[in-house]
Amino acid sequence: MVRGLGELADIDGGGDGGVADGVRVDRIAVLEQVKAAAAEAAEMVLFARSQVEAQRHSGVDYRRLGRGIGDQIGLACTVSPAAGSRRLALARAWCVDLPARYGLLRAGQVSEWVATVVARETSHLDGPTRRLAYAVDPAAAVARARTEEGQRRVTVRPAPGQHGDPDRVSAGGAGHRGLGRAAAGR
Repeated sequence: MVRGLGELADIDGGGDGGVADGVRVDRIAVLEQVKAAAAEAAEMVLFARSQVEAQRHSGVDYRRLGRGIGDQIGLACTVSPAAGSRRLALARAWCVDLPARYGLLRAGQVSEWVATVVARETSHLDGPTRRLAYAVDPAAAVARARTEEGQRRVTVRPAPGQHGDPDRVSAGGAGHRGLGRAAAGR
């Protein structure tokens, strides 16, 4: 399966193979579902539970339970240990705190990106509240996201030792003005 997907990904393989664009769009839809983000998340959560249980059984101090799990996930996903820990946290959020959204992800009804945004935007809530947030008041969740967007800001300050470099100051100022114009134009 991996080899077949690799062949599909070979963009320099010599032409388009005579495949119609409609077929390509269908392939994109299938590949989006095959990404298997839900299955990967479930495996991560089950792996973490198994590791914590094994650590508990071997007498690891309760304050150290779970250490190293994100590192192992990072290794398996060929990302950094920190990224592995973030992926595990996201998987736990989907599987444990947001089971309805996880069900939609598993069924292919929402994308991995949408499920990630939902998890991120509800991360300030505790587990039980998070599970009820969208069912109780979806408008409040949208309003919170808009409020946070309005509170974002960009500042410019000189880097240490660069106080007198006019090129850096003007470039920073130009970037800041560009961001301001872009924000005002939305």
